[in-house]
Amino acid sequence: MRHLRLLLAASTLGLASTAGAQTVINFDNLSDGTVVTNQYSGVVFSSSLGNVNYITSQSGYNGSKPNFICSGPINSSIDCAAPTTVTFLSAVSGVSLKGMGINDVGNVKVAQVNLFNGLSFLGSQNILGNGEGIDPVFIDLSSWGTITSFELTNITDGGGIGWDDIAYTAGPRSSVPEPSSVALMIAGLAGIAAVRRRRA
Repeated sequence: MRHLRLLLAASTLGLASTAGAQTVINFDNLSDGTVVTNQYSGVVFSSSLGNVNYITSQSGYNGSKPNFICSGPINSSIDCAAPTTVTFLSAVSGVSLKGMGINDVGNVKVAQVNLFNGLSFLGSQNILGNGEGIDPVFIDLSSWGTITSFELTNITDGGGIGWDDIAYTAGPRSSVPEPSSVALMIAGLAGIAAVRRRRA
């Protein structure tokens, strides 16, 4: 029984040490028209040649109000059509974000995300839209595991797309089992302990 208690204690300590806190960038601390580059610790925002990412303050949208980012030409204003690249100075996991202002209908591809770990291309994920307008589209990238950058590109939506609520967890994807897995492990260990008690 003593060995069982030690095993459970070690498992619990391991679970506590691998969980990380999530960071969410909602852009609401910056002023309308600000060019977003490195204002957020450990993250750099960029675009294609001749373009940047601007803060746009539009409280009519149903993301985290009032701000989100949109790309546009340098020294101009937003058109939300050029790519946005988000680069993390250290690897992250559990990434998600929201697409804003998708007007195209029919559950069609309106953009794609290219994901990288260092120089290694991990793959792409399509962003689908169906006339959400002022409502955000949730984009879940957490299944890609550990990434160091992603590029939001190939925007075909007629009005362009803005981005909000970029969430991530510092460090590689956690090895923490889901609660159901933990419960099964504990039940199995309790069963082993019960069998040992009967034999004693």
